[in-house]
Amino acid sequence: MADSNETFAADVDRVLKEIGDMLKAKNAAYGNSALDPVRIFSKAETVEQLNVRIDDKLSRIQRGHAAGEDVEDDLTGYLLLKRIARDRASADASGAILSASVTHEGPIKVASNQFERVTNRAVR
Repeated sequence: MADSNETFAADVDRVLKEIGDMLKAKNAAYGNSALDPVRIFSKAETVEQLNVRIDDKLSRIQRGHAAGEDVEDDLTGYLLLKRIARDRASADASGAILSASVTHEGPIKVASNQFERVTNRAVR
């Protein structure tokens, strides 16, 4: 059983490295356009822009129009980029909460991704 687990682990490592290498190469070629888009036309947040790209890839798979690209690798890459974007947003929010609690008096209330100073009076 250990041999099949070792083989599985090696396969996972190999495939993740291939996808990681692809993402790094595309990032070098195109800049950080997936995680830090220029937002000339679209003002959507990063995760929403990635959702659109994922939808496009799924549409190509559904319709069978790959146009010489590896749609499955691209889709896997976009899903990983979405995970990274969500992790970064979560870390930024955690940092903002910590920063706010250090720089403001009183506790901080988090509501709808907005930070409000809470005092003994009603929230303004």
